[in-house]
Amino acid sequence: MKGPKPRAAGVPWPLGRGSGRARRTLGRLAVAAALGQAALAFAASPPDLPLPEFDPASIKDAQRANAALEAVSKARASLEREWRERQVQCYRKILINPCLADIAAERRVAEQRLKDIEVAAHEAQRTEEARKRSEAEAERLQQRADQEAQAQAQQQSSREAREARERDASQRQQERAADEPTRAQRAEQERQRRVQREADLERRRLEAEARAREAPANAAAQARRLKRHEEQQQERERRLQERQGAGSKQAQEPAPAK
Repeated sequence: MKGPKPRAAGVPWPLGRGSGRARRTLGRLAVAAALGQAALAFAASPPDLPLPEFDPASIKDAQRANAALEAVSKARASLEREWRERQVQCYRKILINPCLADIAAERRVAEQRLKDIEVAAHEAQRTEEARKRSEAEAERLQQRADQEAQAQAQQQSSREAREARERDASQRQQERAADEPTRAQRAEQERQRRVQREADLERRRLEAEARAREAPANAAAQARRLKRHEEQQQERERRLQERQGAGSKQAQEPAPAK
C-alpha cells in the first residue's frame, strides 16, 4: 500500500469528511469570541437604558403605572424596528457576528429594563386595585353599620314610643279606677238632675193644659165679675142720686112755724 504523500512545509492539511464539523466548530468559536468581545465592550460602555423617566422604583400609583405601560409598549415597538434595521446593517459589514452580538447584548439589557418597568407598573396597578377594593369594602361595611345603627335607633324609638303609650294607657286606667266612685256620684247626680228636669217639664205641660182647659171658664167668670161690678156701680150712682134728690126737696120745703 502506498502511504500518504508528504505535505510540503507551510501547506495546510486538506479538509476531508470532517471539514463540515470543523467549520461549525470554528463558527461557534467565532460567535463566542464575538459575544465575549461584545460583553467586554458593553461592560466598558453600557448603552443608555430606555425610558429613564420611568424608574421602576418611582412607579407607585395607578396613573403613573398606566403611563409607564403605554410608554413601554411604544418603546418596545420602536426598539424592535431599530434592532431590525441595525441587524440588516450588520450583514453589510465584514465582522457580522460582533455586530449582531452587540445588538443582542443591548437588546437583553433593554428588554430587561422594559420588563422591570412592566413588573413595577403591574404591581402598582394591583396595589391600587387592592386599595380600591379595600376602600370599597370599608365603605360597604360602614354603610352596613350605618344602616344597622339606623335600624337599631328606629327600633329603640319604636320601643320607647310603645312603652310610653303603654304607660299612658296604664296611668289612664289607674286614674279611671281611682275616679270610679266620683264618676258614679256624678253620674247619679246627673241622672237626678235629668229626672228633675223631666218632672219640671211635665209639670209645666200639665199646668199649661189645665190653663188651656180653664181659659173659657175664667173668661166667663171675668165677664160676670165685670157685669156685677157695673151693676154695683150703677146701684151706687142711683142711690147717690136719690140721696141728692131727697136733700133738694128738704131744702125747698118752708120751715115750720114756731
